[in-house]
Amino acid sequence: IMSYHDFEKTPSDDYIQAVIDESKSLGADIVKYAFKANSFQDVARVLCLTNKNREKNLVAILMGDYGKVSRVVAPIFGSMITYTYIGQSFAPGQIEAEKLNELLEFFNIQKGWKLE
Repeated sequence: IMSYHDFEKTPSDDYIQAVIDESKSLGADIVKYAFKANSFQDVARVLCLTNKNREKNLVAILMGDYGKVSRVVAPIFGSMITYTYIGQSFAPGQIEAEKLNELLEFFNIQKGWKLE
């Protein structure tokens, strides 16, 4: 897993695509990227880019209050996994495990779902 984090902002689409492409060219089986979402537009951009590259084994995480929604819906856009916690959160925007499971169930989000 090759990982890239930006705790301040969400980079441009071109920059994120370059991170994905370079990571894959260096032999990454999985590319994980985590960005601070400063708006819902940041969330939408990253999830759309993840969907466009879904065959490349990606993990998309958006941190912060705006990014919380990505913890629930990112699998629909091709993110392989999402992160949660039991006890104490270690990243901004993480949703406690029981609550995340409730949300996934409420929205009927299941492994393998994707946008068509």
